[in-house]
Amino acid sequence: MRTSDARCEYLVAGGGPAGALAARTLAEHGRDVLLADWRPRDEKACGGGIPARGMTRFGALLEGVARNEVRSIRLCGPRADEVVVPLAVPLAIFARRDFDAALRRRAGEAGARVLAARVATIDRHDDGFRVELRTGSGAPQPLHARFLVAADGALGSVRRRLAELAQLPLPDPAHFSRTHTIYPRGTPPSSARDVMHIAWVADLDGYGWTFPRTDHASVGWCEQGARGGAVDLRERLGGLLSGGALAGAFVDAGIGALIPSYRGDVMRRSQVEGDRCALVGDAAGAVDPITREGIHHAMASGAALGAADPLAHPGRYAAWYDRELRPELVAAADLAPRFFDARFLTLMVRSLKRSEALRDVFRDLVAGTQGYLALRRRLLASLPRTLGALFVAALRP
Repeated sequence: MRTSDARCEYLVAGGGPAGALAARTLAEHGRDVLLADWRPRDEKACGGGIPARGMTRFGALLEGVARNEVRSIRLCGPRADEVVVPLAVPLAIFARRDFDAALRRRAGEAGARVLAARVATIDRHDDGFRVELRTGSGAPQPLHARFLVAADGALGSVRRRLAELAQLPLPDPAHFSRTHTIYPRGTPPSSARDVMHIAWVADLDGYGWTFPRTDHASVGWCEQGARGGAVDLRERLGGLLSGGALAGAFVDAGIGALIPSYRGDVMRRSQVEGDRCALVGDAAGAVDPITREGIHHAMASGAALGAADPLAHPGRYAAWYDRELRPELVAAADLAPRFFDARFLTLMVRSLKRSEALRDVFRDLVAGTQGYLALRRRLLASLPRTLGALFVAALRP
């Protein structure tokens, strides 16, 4: 780009799943799009699992990308109860470095310009924004963008600047989760490659995981509340590994991150579109506050923004979010405080061990085909088949 005439209709800041899908879909609709991503790291603090509904919709974009398929999930409750639940549909697990790179390539193939750059400054200018891009060499490159899409995470610099310019509020730290993720190398043995592990600790709003990938594993712990250091997260993760609740070996090197897990009114009131700007993926808070799963929501929100084409149709993307995504996220946010109660988690794990009907519900939740809004109704409908299992589970100390 020449600095004298650098312009674009849409600048998408952040090349993860949300940004890549937004850039790709906008380009497919004939828009002039620049996707800026600053030296994406090899990995992120993430398991890398894509539910079945995500693969059904977006799997064609991931052809040729190495993946592992999980066919069972081992759940370890806060009182050491455990159950293994076979899945009806495998859960696809990717290394994020490969997954994100593939989606950025798809954006470029659709016609978006993909640039290894970060957005250094942002100011309102004429009918859009004046920004400066830094590529790591040479002088900053000024750019005029008619519309700015923040896809750089809930606490990314572009998201923060839009909070100032467009008055899009940022939630306080209590509405984020801290994570610590390690990546022990070595191909998991064949007997362990198709089993994912989830473990809870009593009185903590979070969980640990082991996601087996093709040539390594993603092992981590996430916990509600953004304040505090990483030492306690590492200790909790190490304790789950040494106690056998999670599979894998502890390694010193790890990645920490903050991810949105909005609760209560924050999930209801969050804004995702402003004057010539919008938020997608983690920047929009589009993360399940129970599972902290956000990849499918990121891709869905990016694709929806591209299809809405907000330069031509202001407000259409926000209307989609409020109609298609927000109700389920609000339902999860309302359920989350009760879900992480140790008594509930213990009852859930024990009941799953005894009831096929409850295992069917769990399988559909993992696949993404069972939403939270209809969950209560389905559980009540299955009560005649599950009452015995619940009674026995509740009687145990």
